[in-house]
Amino acid sequence: MARRAPAPALAYPSLRRRFPHAWLRMNTHNAPDIARRYHDRSKHRFEAYAPGPGFLDWETQPDPFRTFRGAPLVPLPLATGDRCRASWADLHIPGAIAACPLNPDTLGSLLQGAFGLSAWKEIPGSRWALRCNPSSGNLHPTEAYVALGPGQPELAAGVYHYRPYDHALEQRCRAALPLDGCLIGLSAVHWREAWKYGERAFRYCQHDIGHALAALRMAAGLLGWQVRLLDDWGDGDIARLLGLDRDGDFADAEREAADLLCRVGPGAGPAPAIDPLLDAAAAGTWMGHANRLSPAHRHDWPLIETVHAATRKPRTRPLARAPAAVLPVERTPMATAAPTDVPAWDILQQRRSAQAFDGITAISRQTLWTLLAATLPGAQPPLDVWT
Repeated sequence: MARRAPAPALAYPSLRRRFPHAWLRMNTHNAPDIARRYHDRSKHRFEAYAPGPGFLDWETQPDPFRTFRGAPLVPLPLATGDRCRASWADLHIPGAIAACPLNPDTLGSLLQGAFGLSAWKEIPGSRWALRCNPSSGNLHPTEAYVALGPGQPELAAGVYHYRPYDHALEQRCRAALPLDGCLIGLSAVHWREAWKYGERAFRYCQHDIGHALAALRMAAGLLGWQVRLLDDWGDGDIARLLGLDRDGDFADAEREAADLLCRVGPGAGPAPAIDPLLDAAAAGTWMGHANRLSPAHRHDWPLIETVHAATRKPRTRPLARAPAAVLPVERTPMATAAPTDVPAWDILQQRRSAQAFDGITAISRQTLWTLLAATLPGAQPPLDVWT
């Protein structure tokens, strides 16, 4: 009887578990297929959890605050109550909030309302911050950057990193960027999530970037500003502009993955040309070195870098902006008995995770429909940032 040829080594489940990144590379060179395989592998199942550390290694808990040693620090003014009195309902009415000029005061309000600290919690032996942008596990892998053109007397043109602990900007690059207004870039530190969630970390980072984009849109709305997602930029382009590809500036520090870039400010304005911006940033003066977030990494999850590499976005043509479908009036957040006259700033500052459902406390059916309607695509924020 002829003997059956042995199956390839990586077909055996035990080897898949040991070498998941190699298994993906050897079984497919198709990037979408790699993403789908990662998605399937990183699911929790009834019979087992997705691969993870299995415990919290408190000795290597990542620092929640990235800093750049040696970068000049520019303090930002905190938002005042008078500036942020617009109601939650006003955010959903086009033109209800007059556009503010771009200056350090309004930029500080934007960053505070989107990514700033909103509260501190404490138990004996531990203290931690909460932020306006939601985050899985309160691990906050998302970092925010600002690119400014000339015209701001108190802020030199160039690239800045937002430092929420101090509510300040770290000047990473001094450069004459050919830019009218302001760009906000967002990146992700995969390690912050991998420390707790293992291979699922890439999923959580993508989850959090959506939260961050929504938080940016709502905070910009309080200033009467618009947010436009620059969908033509590639991940490599964003990394070059923000300095994320500068090996010497990160040394042994955990790297950041470029996620997205937005034009933010009063009026829509034209999208900036990519190459002149990148050339100006490359010719600028770069400053600062990233801090190391953990003294050691006792777990390695190479599959995260495999799926990250497979899903890197190249530069593309900008998508045409199609007219957004407007939800029927009776299904929008405006048609609700909820207190939409509450100041929007208070809502952004008081956001908390939903937990401790007791099975007794109830909300009205209308309130439930309002919550669900807010998740549907339409002309209302925050989903209006997409084409």
